[in-house]
Parts: sequence; C-alpha cells; structure tokens
Amino acid sequence: MKRVLRVGVIVLLALALVGNAALGVGAYVTREPAPGPLTGSRIVTASRPAIVLIQANYSLSASLPSMDMPQSKYDELVAQVQAMYRSGEISTLAQAEHAAINLVLANPAEYYAPGTSTKGGFELFSTGSGFFVTEDGYLVTAAHVVTPDKTKLRDLALTTYDDPTEVANNKKLISDNLLAGTGLTGELSLTSDQIDSIYNFYRSWLTKYLSIDSIDSKYYLGSGTVEAGDHLTANGIRASVVSIDPTSTGHDIAIMKADITGVPTLQLAAGPPHFGDATYAVGYPRQGYAQESVPLNQTVPATLSGGKVVNIEQHGDWTAWGSTAVFTHGDSGGPVLGADGKVLGIVSYSKVDAKGNQVSGGGYFVPSEHIAADLASKSIQVNTNPKNLTATYYRALAEGDVQRYKPELLLLEDIRGRSPFDAYVKDDILGTQSEVLAGKDKTPPDLIVYIPAAAASGFGVALLAMFVWLGIAIAVHRRRPAIAVAAAAAATTVEPTEAVAPATEAVVGFSQPATDEVSSPQEVLRESEPVAQSAAAQEAPPTPSD
Repeated sequence: MKRVLRVGVIVLLALALVGNAALGVGAYVTREPAPGPLTGSRIVTASRPAIVLIQANYSLSASLPSMDMPQSKYDELVAQVQAMYRSGEISTLAQAEHAAINLVLANPAEYYAPGTSTKGGFELFSTGSGFFVTEDGYLVTAAHVVTPDKTKLRDLALTTYDDPTEVANNKKLISDNLLAGTGLTGELSLTSDQIDSIYNFYRSWLTKYLSIDSIDSKYYLGSGTVEAGDHLTANGIRASVVSIDPTSTGHDIAIMKADITGVPTLQLAAGPPHFGDATYAVGYPRQGYAQESVPLNQTVPATLSGGKVVNIEQHGDWTAWGSTAVFTHGDSGGPVLGADGKVLGIVSYSKVDAKGNQVSGGGYFVPSEHIAADLASKSIQVNTNPKNLTATYYRALAEGDVQRYKPELLLLEDIRGRSPFDAYVKDDILGTQSEVLAGKDKTPPDLIVYIPAAAASGFGVALLAMFVWLGIAIAVHRRRPAIAVAAAAAATTVEPTEAVAPATEAVVGFSQPATDEVSSPQEVLRESEPVAQSAAAQEAPPTPSD
C-alpha cells in the first residue's frame, strides 16, 4: 500500500513539474520581443515625436525719418533752374519743373536730409527646432532661435524690401508721389533709369536711417509635418522662454516651457562625444527656392541628416563638436542623436564656403553636458522613466518588427491616451489596424495570465504530496512499538520453544517485515525496553517439571 502511495505522489509531482515547465517554455516563447537594431531610421522614427519646430513671431516697432529738402537745398535748386532759364536752356514753366526733377534725381543725396520721424512696424518670424526633455512640457533649443537680436531683425526687416513684388510696388509708389508733388502728372514722365535712381536712394535711406525701437516676441510649437507661418500662429502650442545661455558669451542654449503636458521626451547622453561617433541630426530645415527667400507659409517635415563626429572647435573654456551631418537654416536647436538614440548635443552653427554650402565636418553642436548643467541650474530633471512615452514607442516598434500587431496596437493606444501632442501615433495606429485586419498578425497566445494559476496548482500538488507522505510516516510510526515488542521478546528468549511461535507468527503477519521499519538494533531496544521487561515477566512459559 505504501509503495502505491509513494508512486502516486511521485507521479503527481512529475505531472506538476512537467506542466509548469511547459507553461514556462510557452511564457518564454511569448515574452516581449527584444528591441530591433538601432539604425538611423529607427532612431529617428522613435525620437521625432519629441522634436518640434519652433516659430518665433516678432512684432517690431520701427521708426524712419522722412526725406525732407532743407530750405537751403531748395534755394540752391531754384538758383540752378533760374540760371538755366537765363542761359536759354529752358523757357517755360514746364521745362523748369522738368529741369528741377532731373537735377534732384541725378543726385538725390545732394538735396534730401532726415526730417521728422514717422512710426511704423514689421511682422517678422523665424524658425528653428527643439526637443522635449520632460513630459510636462520643458524643452531645449538653441539660444539664437529664441533670442530677438535688434541688429539681425533690422537686417531681416530690410530684406522685405528686396522681394521682387515689393520692389515693383515701391518703385511705382515713389514715382507717383514724386509726380504728384509737381502737379505735372499729365505732362511729365520718368524714365526707368530715373525711377531706379530714386528707388536705390530710397533703399539706401532705409539702410541708413531705419531703427528698431521695440520687439514683442511670441513662440509657437508644431510637430509632425508642420504648416509654418500663419497656420502655426493660429493653431500652434504656445511656449515661453525660461532661461538663456547666450550665444556670444555662453553655450547657445535656451530652455523653454510649453503650455502642454503629456509629451514624448529624449534622454541626454551620459558622457561626451568621441571622434567617429555616429550622429543623427533631426530638425525642421526651411529654405527658399534657388536664391529666393524662404516663404512665410510653408509645409515643413522633420528631416534627418546623418554623419560622424570628425572635428572640434574651442570656444573659451568649452568645446563644440563638428559633424559631417549637414546643418541648415531651421535645424538650429534640434538634437544630435547618438547610436543609442540619446542626445549627444544640440545643433548650433555651421561653417560654409563661398557658395554658402557647408564645408565637410563644419556642422557644430553643443555637447549635452552643458544642456544638463543648464537644466540642473533650473532644477529640471530629464525624464529617465523606463516606461516613458519614447521608451513605450520603442517597445511598440519591436512588437511590429515580429508582426505582433495586436500588442503593438495596445502600446500605441496607450501612447495616444497619454500624449495628445504626439503627431505620429494616429497614423501608426491606423497602419497597425490595417495589418491586423489583413490577417498579418502573428501574436502568440498570451500564456502569462495562466502562470499564477499554474504556480498555485503546482504548489497545491506539492502540498498534497507532502500530506500523503506525512500520513504514511505517521502510520508507520504507530506500528513500530508493536513490532519492537515482538522483536524484543524474541531477543530475550534464551531458548526458543513452541510457546513463542504464535508471537513470531503474529509479527510476520504484517505486510512488511519488522526489520524494514527500524534503522538499528539499538533503536529497537531503546523504544521497546520497558514493554519488553513487563512482557517477559507475564508471558514467559512455565519451566517444564521433571
């Protein structure tokens, strides 16, 4: 009976072990897939939701003195015309007016001087890139992206007069005003050379006398494929500047705070770059066509430029690192990512040749150690949570790599629920849903949910086996005294006789020999000694008589 129970217990334990082992193998097979290799494409795909276009809208209050002809210059002009009349060069009033205009247009600077200032304004904007470092909306960009510089903005304001349409309109306006002042609009016309002369003078007047009195700045953020200009002004996320690490005397770093939470973030590299490191610069470059200026309203996607660290340039006590990646207008402030997807630095400036093309290795970035220091000075901690939005996106991409589209969809839905700002997740969800509907999903059954139950059942089987084994041990222990008594009686009989045979037969009547249940003779004697003495006194056979 005991052997049967033992075999049963062993079978139960074996079944429990085999079942749990099979479940463990299934759980291993269905575990979360390992991340795919971090190619440049994968890094950009996972990082771009945290990268934004930053548009700076500047309202400039400006002043410009009027072009006045002093009385002394007017008297001089009249004297010249009178001399021409007396010499016979002109003889009518109309000819006198023509002569005066010709004299002025031949050399406008000789007759005009600054007069009373008039007020005006310009609406200008510029763009750059940036990236979020906290999910509650702190982001980093280059200082020059969000630092209004009067000199540069003045130069930018002057370029608005170089637009071909603007030039044509201004030439006509100046010509009409000049003729209207003479009262001879029906009898006098200006040649193209004269119009060019007066316009060029007007343009040089602007360059010399235009002043910027005040600047009002507003900043707007966009992500995904951004419609810069008026559309972003109307629909972008507002942001403000928290701190400036100046371009000229510092590290060209700015920290901003956006009016939004739940945004994907990027982590900073723990150490400095090294020569030969891969670099992936991601930003929103904006360029005009050929020599044309950048249009106000333009659709701008995020763009990758890959390269390697090949150069350094010293700036006082800090070092800028040069990459073969191409940095252009609009990339400033964007992240330079390393081979692990972390931020090596921030795009700052580039060196160009005579044609305006970046020289090889001439794209420079500020290393992340200075970004970390600026953030620490404002008590801003970069998001390193392993379950942050970007890390979750990497996991979703890994699921998609092995066509586990259902768990990928769950992760993408989690991102959408946590991040209303993510401009890419909606399209990702639609694409993943299409794969599921097309029957391409290869998600294995989810066995993980059964592990607790399997563990509990295994524990229950083990506990049952323990109780059965314990029951056998108790039963055996209860039988030991009787077996020991018989053994002791047999051991104390000097000469076995037929009278003790029944006791011996009773002992061997058990299913197992008594000797199977004892470990040594000493044990038998120790456990049965008191009983054996009593039994010997009462049950010893009488001594035969003569």
